[in-house]
Amino acid sequence: MKEFAPNHIENLIAKYLVDEASSEEIRELQDWCAQSSDNQRHLDEAQLIFQKAQISEKDKFDTDAAWAKVRPQLTLDNKSSGFGIGFWGKIAAAFVLFTALSYLFYDQVSSKQEFSYLSQDQPSQVILPDQTQIALLPHSEAKVIWNTKSKTGKILLSGEATFSMDSQSDTQWLVETENLRVEDIGTVFHVVSLSERDSVEVSVLEGAVRFYSESDPGIALEAGQKGIYSKSAKQFLKGDFQSNEFAFHTKTFDFSGESLQSVVDLLSKVYQTEIQLSGPISTCQITVRFDREELETALSILAETMGLTLTSTEKGYLLNGEACY
Repeated sequence: MKEFAPNHIENLIAKYLVDEASSEEIRELQDWCAQSSDNQRHLDEAQLIFQKAQISEKDKFDTDAAWAKVRPQLTLDNKSSGFGIGFWGKIAAAFVLFTALSYLFYDQVSSKQEFSYLSQDQPSQVILPDQTQIALLPHSEAKVIWNTKSKTGKILLSGEATFSMDSQSDTQWLVETENLRVEDIGTVFHVVSLSERDSVEVSVLEGAVRFYSESDPGIALEAGQKGIYSKSAKQFLKGDFQSNEFAFHTKTFDFSGESLQSVVDLLSKVYQTEIQLSGPISTCQITVRFDREELETALSILAETMGLTLTSTEKGYLLNGEACY
């Protein structure tokens, strides 16, 4: 991606707004805007400032004060250059605008806050200043870029996490992972983005999101829906929603005809505790719901329901049985 110096960009914007930019400079500015939505927003704000100023050749514009600051740096002579007062009026206006935009750019940059969170062997819960919650699963990382001035935030995710956006927050959040984007529309959603998988998954528990990329408009997802992006096929699809994906966040589990092995695997993952099975019971099926139960309570329910014995071990728990009950 081409790098653009901030001062160079502000110069391009000023020339563009007073219709003095060459076709090459206009293309360069367009390329810069295409790199991110923040860049396009910056140009839009500059255009709004310029429009509100309502500067034209008919205006009584005092160019002397502004032009005095830039005249010593130029070698052109106004009388012999062939340019009229309209041209110099535009340049003076551009200079004033450049100063305003430079301040705006500095103000935006100084308003940015950056945070970095890394979850290693244990899941971690993060609460941002605007009360947005991030439940990071083990071996996941979230980098947060938050602009308090523009009320926008970006979360760069590597791994797996559940996001809960406070409905009272006025920050517009965007989650980015592997060149994909999830735009929040006041919601609770879960993202699985693991480098070893061919897919990136987004499940929505509450509200709605837009799941897309820079080159693909993607899909809209509402509560109870799941979106899947196939990296190999480069395609967005809708899949089967699984509420248990939010178990790290809700501590609520719904199992319907699940094998005992898959049940204890998920419980072990969420509670970060080893759970072993002994005997020919791993394929036994069970339908059960746990709503914020302590792990030992949930395992006791499994043992009683399926006729198993539950014992504690040095690392966690053991469920033992001779057959499906």
